[in-house]
Amino acid sequence: MISQRSATRPTFPLMWECVGGSVLKGESSIEGAVREIKEEVGLDVEPERGKLEGKVIAVWHRFDDVEDKWIVSLDGKDIAEEQILGDISFQEQFFYGKLYGLSQAVE
Repeated sequence: MISQRSATRPTFPLMWECVGGSVLKGESSIEGAVREIKEEVGLDVEPERGKLEGKVIAVWHRFDDVEDKWIVSLDGKDIAEEQILGDISFQEQFFYGKLYGLSQAVE
């Protein structure tokens, strides 16, 4: 899910960003996602009423942070490494990381 920042935000007004957060101890990934979406954008999500399917094609691993990004192709097609790196470059410019295809081991 992405949301657009308020026009009154002092940094990066109107920029589109991913809704994010973390899973709390004892929560499943789905429970954490539902809670974070409610906290971040005020929406009530009912995962049992829908589904999201796709193919995980790569992982962006941050060496200097605790967050990894799973790169998912919703139509199951592969995406070129150069395109993925271009798409994540703005957000990832502040971190040291590496893109791994699924055939590679994450260090």
